[in-house]
Amino acid sequence: MKFLYPIIRVVLTCAVASTALLAGADAWADLTADQVGTLTGKVIRLGDKAALETLMTEAQKGNQYAQNNLGVLYNKGQGVPQDYSQATQWFRKAAQQGSADAQLNLGGQYAIGQGVPQDYSEAAQWFRKAAEQGGAEAQHNLGMLYADGLGVPQDYNQAAQWWRKAAEQGVALAQYNLGIFYMKGQGVSQDYGQAAQWFLKAAEQGDVRAQYNLGVFYYHGQGVEQNYGQVAQWWCKAAAEGDANAQYGLGLLYVNGQGVPRSKVVAYALYNLSTAQGNKIAFNHRSFLAKDMTEQEINDGRALSSKMNVPGNLLKALDAYLAGSGSN
Repeated sequence: MKFLYPIIRVVLTCAVASTALLAGADAWADLTADQVGTLTGKVIRLGDKAALETLMTEAQKGNQYAQNNLGVLYNKGQGVPQDYSQATQWFRKAAQQGSADAQLNLGGQYAIGQGVPQDYSEAAQWFRKAAEQGGAEAQHNLGMLYADGLGVPQDYNQAAQWWRKAAEQGVALAQYNLGIFYMKGQGVSQDYGQAAQWFLKAAEQGDVRAQYNLGVFYYHGQGVEQNYGQVAQWWCKAAAEGDANAQYGLGLLYVNGQGVPRSKVVAYALYNLSTAQGNKIAFNHRSFLAKDMTEQEINDGRALSSKMNVPGNLLKALDAYLAGSGSN
């Protein structure tokens, strides 16, 4: 196939998700949107004063589940004034009794310096206790500390081992990070096939970086057979979530008709979106592409990018354009 436009090698997103410790407001255990926990079979709901008093009473009696959940409430300011120090105290009481959930939460407090001075060494100790009990989030977090050398000596082998445990339990971030390690040969022998498998697992859970990287693997035939249809599929998903690299890469496919219909208008629109996020390569390709477009095509591309830029509308706008105008 003759390419009408220059191909710039599509590169991988190689960074490990080093800032993504799973110990934040969305990771607290034993808590749903309308519950603070379950004690002796009774569901305790937010806004129920009597239930909150029961929770406090149980926590003071030494019930580790109540202690952890009370810590969650103080940490989030739900039903009680937000108080990180109180949250940490209750997490500690439960953690010292062996609650893996509280150990994860206490490790998180130390990791981010919330309610206690930041101390990665303490964070590592509590994450390890939870990880050794099989806590997947704690296993991921401990792997992060080993990968970055925070609170423990940097050790890629240890990072890979803990990430594998978490990845096998379905933690998408651990799956993505393990894929990066296989791709780079850090802590494991370099193996693009293994990298692709772990990216696939994370991508299927919606991890945007994994979706983009998996598309790159299919683009170059690295660890998988080259398949532009698969490239388009995964870059579409990542582009729809706002990934600038995927938006640029998808535009490249539309320029050259690789796995998708050839369309300068669609490519221009996608380059526009990526350029708006600071992608200089997309900016250069958009300028080059514009030289071979009519004024009407450029205007159509701008209009399409505006529609695509509406949150959640990229794929709908793309499908509607292709169905109405076809390729060009």
